[in-house]
Amino acid sequence: MFLGSPDLISTPKGAVEEKMDVGIRKIWTDNKINYKFKELVKNALSYRESAIIFFSQLAADGDWAGTDIKSEFKVRAKLVGPHCGDILYPLYDDYGDMIAFARYYKLKSVDGKEYECFDIETATKIYKSNNEAGAWDTTEEANQFGKIRIIYFRARLAWEDVQPLIERLEVLGSKHGDTNDYNGMPILVGSGKILSMSGKEESGKVVELDPGATLSYLTNNAPPESVKMELERLEKAIYSLTSCPDISLENLKTLGYFSQAAFKALFMDAHMNAADNEQIFGEGAQRMLNLLKAMLSVM
Repeated sequence: MFLGSPDLISTPKGAVEEKMDVGIRKIWTDNKINYKFKELVKNALSYRESAIIFFSQLAADGDWAGTDIKSEFKVRAKLVGPHCGDILYPLYDDYGDMIAFARYYKLKSVDGKEYECFDIETATKIYKSNNEAGAWDTTEEANQFGKIRIIYFRARLAWEDVQPLIERLEVLGSKHGDTNDYNGMPILVGSGKILSMSGKEESGKVVELDPGATLSYLTNNAPPESVKMELERLEKAIYSLTSCPDISLENLKTLGYFSQAAFKALFMDAHMNAADNEQIFGEGAQRMLNLLKAMLSVM
């Protein structure tokens, strides 16, 4: 999902398709889509959703240099979503096709004052609203590309099923830390009267006690084995239920010699999990290419 970059594979036929192929690859490179795509995936798997918006801007001289494309515009891309404070509202019809997309976000004016924005986009219209002037103002424009320019991803969170286990693990760790704060250092317990005691910097320390007085260290005679067992069980369950192999250096040292085939088998569950997610993001990548073709055909 992350180690490689998406490969664009195409077999253009004829001058028109060849020009389209060149245009898509240039847009892909100029907007660093390979890197943006990885960030899209990470945002979706962290925040449950993410999106990328494609929009046109006036092209400067030389933007299409090296191609036979002649256009007054170029295509830009921007990542949006909860990771930057946006709230996304996709709307689908009964057949699962997106018919509208809305986005709530905030901007800052020239004087540094923050104001709210709310955009709605369909295949035919784009509505932009903001309250910068103190009241909501809305503008409407035609969507010249005939497609919603947002590619939206919604994924299942990797930690969602194990969140109760994670919280329990954190509670145990926190309580264990509190216990160490109270009892981690040796505690000296005395009964009776202490007549004299050496300072901490002296060697050959001597303590003088009244007859019958005692002095001893307070120790825990019953180590919390049950807590240790629960911590280990929770960690194993979290790794197992999230399809993540525990490849910490400490664990790998205990495995000894590992063949390449065995090492691949160790990651089998993780690869199967990644393959399930690949379908979600693979479909998104295909929609992205279809959108770029539609935008280029207009431009």
